[in-house]
Amino acid sequence: MISRASTPRMVYGVWLGIGTAVMVLTWNTWWAAADMRAADGEATPVAAVYQPAPAGTKFVFDVIESYDAKYQGDTPGHIGRHGGLGKTRPQVILGDPVYRGAEQVGRVTGVTWDRATSSLIVEFDPTNGFTRSLQVAVGDEVWLYLTPPDGQRK
Repeated sequence: MISRASTPRMVYGVWLGIGTAVMVLTWNTWWAAADMRAADGEATPVAAVYQPAPAGTKFVFDVIESYDAKYQGDTPGHIGRHGGLGKTRPQVILGDPVYRGAEQVGRVTGVTWDRATSSLIVEFDPTNGFTRSLQVAVGDEVWLYLTPPDGQRK
């Protein structure tokens, strides 16, 4: 049985909960709309915000993980990551070469562009087997072209 003294507290609690929910939803909707609008009030296309890097721009990153195989029949590979892209739009495709110094050490097998952190996560497989000079270790600094030099992409 509910006493008369606790009824106003329950009503107050319900209204407080409803008010908080409405405030949170309004706030989130307003900020989401504000993020998607340019100064003129129109939605900004991603292509207008992120510009392609000039041809021949190198993206240097650290190898953060190496694996033998992720699933049966897979080959060894490496994963690297680095930020600092800013408003640069990467033009990386599967099969692009990965270099350490001037020597090619792998080919891109997966790439993720994280616009929230302005970073790329690059997965690549080693090339030419496991010759000692081409081995890649966790912590190595490697690079690839964000936009390859003219005529370099096959």
